[in-house]
Amino acid sequence: MKKNVLLIILLSWPLLVFLSIKNNLNKQIKTTDVSAQTSPDWPMAGANPQRASWTPENLPGNIATVWVKPIEAYISQHVQVIGAEGKVFVSTAKGLYAFDASTGTQTWIYPTELPLGHSPTYDNGVLYVGGMDRKVHAVNAGSGNGIWTFTAEGGFYTNPVVANGKVYAGNRDGAFYAINASNGTLAWKYQTGNQILQSAAFKAEDDGVGSTSQGTLYFASNDGYAYALNAQNGSLVWKSASKLPSMGFYSWWPVIYQNNVIFTRTSFGSGMNGEENDYLFCPPGSARPFGCSISNTWVPGQLGFEPGNWVGGTATMNVNINTHGTTYADYFETFPHYRNAIFYNRTTGQEVAFDIDNDGRTDAAPVTWAGDAGTPAPPIVSGFDNVLYFRTLNRGAGGFGSKTVTGWKVGTGILSLPYSNMSGQSSFWPGDEPVGMTASGNKIYWNLCCDRFVGAVDLSQPNTDFLSNADDGNRQWRYVSSGGLPFTTWPSNIGVPNFYFKEAVKYFWDPRPGTDPPGLPAVFWNENDKVGPTAYRGKLYTILGNALVAFGSGGAGSNAPILPSSSIVNVTTTSTITETYLKSRLEEEVQEIVNAGHIKPSYTMAGLISTYHSRYFDDYLSHYWHNPADIQLVLIRALPYLSTSLQQQVKTYLQNEFSNYSPAVYAHIGFKEGVQRDPYPYPPAETAF
Repeated sequence: MKKNVLLIILLSWPLLVFLSIKNNLNKQIKTTDVSAQTSPDWPMAGANPQRASWTPENLPGNIATVWVKPIEAYISQHVQVIGAEGKVFVSTAKGLYAFDASTGTQTWIYPTELPLGHSPTYDNGVLYVGGMDRKVHAVNAGSGNGIWTFTAEGGFYTNPVVANGKVYAGNRDGAFYAINASNGTLAWKYQTGNQILQSAAFKAEDDGVGSTSQGTLYFASNDGYAYALNAQNGSLVWKSASKLPSMGFYSWWPVIYQNNVIFTRTSFGSGMNGEENDYLFCPPGSARPFGCSISNTWVPGQLGFEPGNWVGGTATMNVNINTHGTTYADYFETFPHYRNAIFYNRTTGQEVAFDIDNDGRTDAAPVTWAGDAGTPAPPIVSGFDNVLYFRTLNRGAGGFGSKTVTGWKVGTGILSLPYSNMSGQSSFWPGDEPVGMTASGNKIYWNLCCDRFVGAVDLSQPNTDFLSNADDGNRQWRYVSSGGLPFTTWPSNIGVPNFYFKEAVKYFWDPRPGTDPPGLPAVFWNENDKVGPTAYRGKLYTILGNALVAFGSGGAGSNAPILPSSSIVNVTTTSTITETYLKSRLEEEVQEIVNAGHIKPSYTMAGLISTYHSRYFDDYLSHYWHNPADIQLVLIRALPYLSTSLQQQVKTYLQNEFSNYSPAVYAHIGFKEGVQRDPYPYPPAETAF
């Protein structure tokens, strides 16, 4: 038993190495897919298979906290609340929880030994959810009883799509699975070159003679490519001709809008290494956009008003006219690898080549980087006005600027500006903070990181003055407005009760040792992925401070009740993974390392968490596997479990590594020599490490 545990532990590091190595716009149709949606449910992450993040339900604008349900089990930041059958469902690290949507009363728990990977998907009385236990679970939505499980090679980090009697989900083993919903058997699978951590979007196709095919599934793999698969048999419809300019695809999904499928990218350095920072000059030949970036200190376009193209007319901005510096179009013409929204023709798989300023040079969608780390939340498609809404830079605010909800007349330089300043409150969303957005009826909702802001804007009321400080209370609202977690001093009147986060404190941590007083108790604990609220049966639901929070008419706000915490149900299972299997996987992955030869470090950025780590622990913690001792130690630990022939290869490999990169000499092996560990197409600015 001890031997198995040790083997599992040492397996984890080579597994990371292995996965890292392997790791003219068509005419627009009259309406978007979401306009036909009539279901009052919020049955899956992103609300529907097109991942539009919109349902037709209209909630009143004036709502407040009704109740708060703390949940003891940890809830991942990308988990969205799902609503169906009068219940709301939440995935946690200890299983699937169901609550009465009206009262917040816990109705059942479906416990799991390992964390669930994403939100569940509801279909016809059944919930389907994947987990790190390598399983997709089918669970009765009424009782919480298990129906079947399907086991894959790796863990499921994605939200399933359910259609055609099948459950579709990508897996960390790099395969995309289709599972028969009736009995949990495999229908088909398609293998990609790396982990699939992005949930798929799905669209049924009209065959032109009045019937509908089984449709197409769209997703990106961490091998860097976008894929479209035939939902009936898993055959490849198309694969992007080149890798997307992204550092991987996590947490979210592509969005189907008209005849496009839209992917958002994870930025390199998350804006901290030159992307869209405001500099005074642009050195000739500079790889980074110093001084060439869009200014964060001014409105980056010409403000106007367009009466006919958005409901009721609204404030607009023409980003092709910028008297304060670089325009969006010029920026992306110069730095195409920094385009943040990548459109593909969903039929042909060809990337859409925009020219929004009509100068004959390809540019990109006018969407700027936003957030500290992670993949920025995807766009939403409002079925109310059939407009595509992003979050992008639209007003100057110093620092990272203000990046709020913005509509785009696709293919042009015209943006709509539904959200105005609000007197007595912060008038912008800090550009370096992640925000999740959703829509329902005639409103757009948002949830800004660290429990700072939750609010809404009414699209049916025209925004007549984008820079107005008028707080009329009729077209935009804040339900939570605070300094956010971590709190240095206790706030008042923040829209949720005091200590609503009482279960979250166990997950707080302080990366700054030796300070007096000690550092903030939750340094950017929920700084990164942030999911939008869920509208369901007259209420708005979101996760704040590891608690399920319901907003609705007549809510008491900061005086709302905190309900008893939901407890954890622990389960234990007997592992089906044998020692023989573990050894074979270890052999396979160590062989990959030996065959590759010397391997470069890899690079990631976890926002300000990385900044604090680097400041207090190590200068290069965002460069993982950078110390030569890392891989040398792992291979020495693996050595006794390998075959005789591979042991000899590893010994030779280690002798070379020790000779060329002694841990006594080097603390960082650098990026100049060796095989690139991850599959991402690093942009020019990042290759100068």
